[in-house]
Amino acid sequence: MTKFSERPSPFPSPSNDLTQLLESGIGCDASIEVGEAPETDIYKVHLIILQSRSSYFQKVFDEIAFNGDDVKVLKLPNISNKVFDVWKNFTRKIGEFGHF
Repeated sequence: MTKFSERPSPFPSPSNDLTQLLESGIGCDASIEVGEAPETDIYKVHLIILQSRSSYFQKVFDEIAFNGDDVKVLKLPNISNKVFDVWKNFTRKIGEFGHF
């Protein structure tokens, strides 16, 4: 007999939903630019998620005005693309476990 806890969930996990939302770019209202030209990478993000999970991002994005496209742009030229990718992947993994 299959236990209830062993049955597959009819609903995907929230972290999967958030990952798909981020990857699709739907609803992104901010971006983070890392690195220096010509090695600049732009990451589209959701303010509400970053600001609700990080006091740093809450403070820094509160100080940035929306541009003409209704997007807040955080420029981090002193952060390399590789370092930011490591941070991004780390926080995504933590989010999967619910400890972010």
